[in-house]
Formats: sequence, C-alpha cells, structure tokens
Amino acid sequence: MHGIDPFFCVAKPDDGFEPDLADVSEKAAGAELVFICNPNNPTGVLFSSSFITTLLKEHPRVCFVVDESYLPFVDESDTRSLIRAGTRYPNLMVLSSMSKIFAIPGLRTGFLSGSADLIEKVRRYSQPWNVNALAQAVINDIYGHPEQIAPFYEKPGYLSPGKTMVSETNRKYSRAEAGSRLYRIYPVPAAASYRTPGVPTGGAGPDFDP
Repeated sequence: MHGIDPFFCVAKPDDGFEPDLADVSEKAAGAELVFICNPNNPTGVLFSSSFITTLLKEHPRVCFVVDESYLPFVDESDTRSLIRAGTRYPNLMVLSSMSKIFAIPGLRTGFLSGSADLIEKVRRYSQPWNVNALAQAVINDIYGHPEQIAPFYEKPGYLSPGKTMVSETNRKYSRAEAGSRLYRIYPVPAAASYRTPGVPTGGAGPDFDP
C-alpha cells in the first residue's frame, strides 16, 4: 500500500452503520482496489451477498477484497460466504482466518481464495516464509481429522452459544435501542460476536443499566 492515498466510505450511526450502496459504488468507480470487511469491524454490520455481488458486477475492472475472518460466527455463514464465488467473479478475492474460528490467534493462520489470475499476482509478492512451522503442523492436524471438525462446529459449548449470544443480546438491548437518545451509551445491533457502543450526539442522558 506504499504510495497509495486510501479513501473511506463512512457509515453513519443514524443509518445503523450500514453503508449506502450507491455511495460505495460511486467511490469504487475511481478505485483499483476495494476492501470490504464482512461482518464489518468494529460495527458488526453484516453485508448481504447481493450488496457485494452488485459491486462486483458494476465494476468488473476493480479488484474487491472481502475479509470474512469473523463470518464463521454468523448464522448461515456457509451460504453467506463468497469463498466459492471466485470462479464467477474474476475481480474477487476473499480473506479467511483460521486463527479465530479455531481459537488459535497466536498462530496467525488463514488463506486467500480467488481466481487463478489474481492469486498468481499475489503470489509474486508473497514471502516464502509467511506461515511458520508450528502453524502448519496445527492446521494440518486440524484438517487432517475431518471427523472431528463437524462436531466442533455443532457442539453446544462453542459456536452455537456464540451465535445465540448475538441474537439474545440484540433482544436484551431492544429497550435501549428504541430509546437510544436517552442514554449516554447505547448498543448498536450487530451480526458478529462483537459490538460497537453508540454515543448520542444530542446531549447526555441517564446511564443505561441492562
């Protein structure tokens, strides 16, 4: 990114931090590379697949990189992911993290998917030692036991409560959401396992105690 002047699409609290498709499309028209974090970090807003594919179709000469690091924690993540869409959209690359979903953040492991042409361009600039030996051993062990992966995704002790927590938290804070301007800090609805607190601009009110 050296020598590049980035610009950003600002999502507003009054819109639930959901970016405007027309605004994003207008800015993308003048770009060579667009990064989209889905779900977004730190707002937790989830982009629909149609939002992203519309941009891919409208700007076939622009490369879109979609970061899906936290998508596995979202309900129906398999149907929402664009990992397999690279064959249909040659201007799409998807970043995926294995560190978060398998709770091994210190190993910093992940992968990039996309069309063969794009992957080859990235490969020219990748470091030959970008994954250490310990990370390789752990990932090989995880994916070398597929019979253990499926129960891991489904077991009640990890992902399911994480997804349940998101929906329960949104319901729990519905009162604060409805009267958000009455509180100093109010929760913003999120699809991810993290949340962004909102701060009213019209003056401070009483503290909100859930």
